[in-house]
Amino acid sequence: MPHGNYQTRPRYFITFERLSKRLDRRIWYLDLRHIVFNYFYGVTLLNKKFRSANKAFTQCKNAKKVFYGINDIEGEKECYIVEGEMDKLALYEAGYKNCISVPNGANDLNDVFETCGDELKEIEKYYIAVDNDEAGQKLEKALINRLGKWKCSKIVFVNGKDANDELMHS
Repeated sequence: MPHGNYQTRPRYFITFERLSKRLDRRIWYLDLRHIVFNYFYGVTLLNKKFRSANKAFTQCKNAKKVFYGINDIEGEKECYIVEGEMDKLALYEAGYKNCISVPNGANDLNDVFETCGDELKEIEKYYIAVDNDEAGQKLEKALINRLGKWKCSKIVFVNGKDANDELMHS
């Protein structure tokens, strides 16, 4: 139940002119204090990740790990992999629909690859677009080791530390 007067703090659904109906059901505001990222696998909602204004994250307990946006690479031969949900949405806004985000940075990659291995087998080329920081470099190495160096190319951001910064400063 939301805190305060519900009439002055209603739930709002985010709609962006360029985003498809498929994306609309994946992100919405919760009483103006959190953004909720819905993690779908096919039509099944497997997890919800909550982000507060000060970047505190929490998610459903014991949820199955899946890439954010895994449905967006169905039938694709190329895939962009980013480090966060906001980076995935930034690439989506820029026109790159075939993008997925790791659920927890470089942590728990075994679980997510176990769940999404079949979808990733169909991809011929990966573009690694992680943050320009130490954690991002760790994730980049882990992804390249897992996916194969010959199938991966690195994207370097020049106007910020990640895809979201790049979109905001371009």
